[in-house]
Amino acid sequence: MPKTQLALAVALLSALVAAPAAFAADPAPNGKDHARPSFEMLDTNKDGNITLAEFKASMAKHPKMAARADKMFARLDKNKDGKIDKAEFALWEAKRGQRKPN
Repeated sequence: MPKTQLALAVALLSALVAAPAAFAADPAPNGKDHARPSFEMLDTNKDGNITLAEFKASMAKHPKMAARADKMFARLDKNKDGKIDKAEFALWEAKRGQRKPN
């Protein structure tokens, strides 16, 4: 995959994962909180890690990104243990300019 396509895929995932902070803090007019994709939302089984299956499920509604999920996951899984932990996710967010890793 050319670097420009990979960069675009990562940027699109960033948009899915890191919505503006204002949306996360302000309740919607119907009284419900705006959904802000985050580590916690992607970690659907709440075990503290994002598995490839959880990662792919988060992209199911985005076929072009879903087709690249394996490669994107491999880039985010820095230690190659088959899961993305909070540190790896924070590092990725920091690279995308969203927030600094803890």
